[in-house]
Formats: sequence, C-alpha cells, structure tokens
Amino acid sequence: MVGPRMGVDAAVLKIGEECLAVAEDPIFPGATMFPEIVAKVKALAAKVEELG
Repeated sequence: MVGPRMGVDAAVLKIGEECLAVAEDPIFPGATMFPEIVAKVKALAAKVEELG
C-alpha cells in the first residue's frame, strides 16, 4: 500500500484483509504505544486503502 523507498523508514502493507505498519526506526512506537496512536495508525491505514 505504501512501500518503503529511499529516505522512508516505514511502510503500510496489506496482507489479505489486514494492514500492517512496519518501520526500522528504533524510536517507532511498538507494542507499548498509547491507544490514541494505534487509532491514528488504523485511521491512516484506512485512508491509504481508500485512496488505493
């Protein structure tokens, strides 16, 4: 959906019906991130899917 490229340390991938946000940046929020951030990531992934 949004693949990694030069200068970008993250991607949003669609695997089946699920979206996965990945990053190699060590400060990227992981499993301990706040629910508000998770909601923003989900909203962004939905918008990316909508735009194709």
